[in-house]
Amino acid sequence: MSLNRIYCKKCEDFKVHDDKICKSCDTEYSDVKLVDIPREKLEIQQERFRRSRNAEMTKVLNYFLMSGRVSSSNEIKIIESDAGLLTIEKYQREKEEKQREEKIDLLEKYKSIQRNDVCLCGSNKKYKKCCETKINNLKN
Repeated sequence: MSLNRIYCKKCEDFKVHDDKICKSCDTEYSDVKLVDIPREKLEIQQERFRRSRNAEMTKVLNYFLMSGRVSSSNEIKIIESDAGLLTIEKYQREKEEKQREEKIDLLEKYKSIQRNDVCLCGSNKKYKKCCETKINNLKN
């Protein structure tokens, strides 16, 4: 049996729902925007989701380590809402990838410049007095 932990407007917290009905207040689930949920409630649920995800991974690893033996199938499983965490993680990965690409492009641009050449940034200064330190820091 699976239950979902999702945000309940009436309870104003992440509560366990069965067939879209809150187990605490018996109200039907309705969609909620993440911006309408208090920040501290989101952070608590995101941490709960992380722990749940880690526990699931541990179960999978134990399954393979124990030669396929699994615990009882009659246990109740609570499926945690990610509270926007997966979207945040995806955004962070995309942002980091974009920064890596920008770094590679910048290093490629300055690859053939000599110290005494005019800097490519348009400042009309010598490269050694302008962007050389910045580019050398990117290389490290």
